[in-house]
Amino acid sequence: SLCLGLTGFHQARDYIPHHSPISKRIMTRCWPGPLQAVFPIHASEGLLAALPKPVQSALLHGQQLSLLCPKSPFFRDLQKLLSGPLVLTSPLPNDKLSALTSESPDSTQNSTCDVIVANGKPQFSQQGLTVVKFKRDEWNILRAGSIPPTNLKRMSGTFYLFVCTGNTCRSPMAEGMFRKMLADKLQCDQEDLAEQGYLVLSAGIAAAEGNPAASEAIQLLETEGIDISSHTSRQLTESLLDQADVVMTLTRGHRNAILTSRPDLEESVRLLSPSGQDISDPIGGGMSEYATCKVEIEQALNELIDQI
Repeated sequence: SLCLGLTGFHQARDYIPHHSPISKRIMTRCWPGPLQAVFPIHASEGLLAALPKPVQSALLHGQQLSLLCPKSPFFRDLQKLLSGPLVLTSPLPNDKLSALTSESPDSTQNSTCDVIVANGKPQFSQQGLTVVKFKRDEWNILRAGSIPPTNLKRMSGTFYLFVCTGNTCRSPMAEGMFRKMLADKLQCDQEDLAEQGYLVLSAGIAAAEGNPAASEAIQLLETEGIDISSHTSRQLTESLLDQADVVMTLTRGHRNAILTSRPDLEESVRLLSPSGQDISDPIGGGMSEYATCKVEIEQALNELIDQI
């Protein structure tokens, strides 16, 4: 079958004007990769209406449009040279792919292809594409493939991301406390939050990779049964921002820094404190400063939890 080849979810929005939160989450978190997304659509919707009629007819199967975002540097480079999208076929099975890309001089003698590009090893395993149909807030797997159903379910969950500067004090504390409070509300173990539809992480806008959480933060939360001893700092990336549904910043400065480069995230990037106050930075202080910081975070999280 034919599908529309895109370079990311940002292009998918042009062709599918009305995305549900679930389709956005799954596509953003799986692309580029072995996910083929199928949507019910009319030829008059979105940029599909701007494509030539023969192309529309070839792409629409029973008023459905399939979208694919290959994890291929060649495809992405080729797209940069074109003014429009590419129409793709489903990937060839590995045995046929091997035959086409054989070094034998006779291998393409009877082929109708003028050019064959060897793009390296296949981007996914023998299971092939996972095909998912989206309709409003529902989704179902049309064909099982490389992405296990359990992974898809987790990817459909709401992703909360807490952001501070170095990701060693405030945001790891907020992440750990939020995990426990959310698990308590849902009456499940923290390890089961993903199965309940929630992903929780933290990052820092100026974080070095791999630093542990501050010892004071670890000790303070340990008294309440919250373990952040295995935490390692991570840098805030474009990918994390694209995937997160809710980005909670610990200060107004953090929020402004993000929105300066990503004004499109105005609605999803919020200040943790509902009163608009910055969460005090305890770094370099003693246990009393960390205790004050914890109280401020807890008060803000109580209001966030009440909204869930």
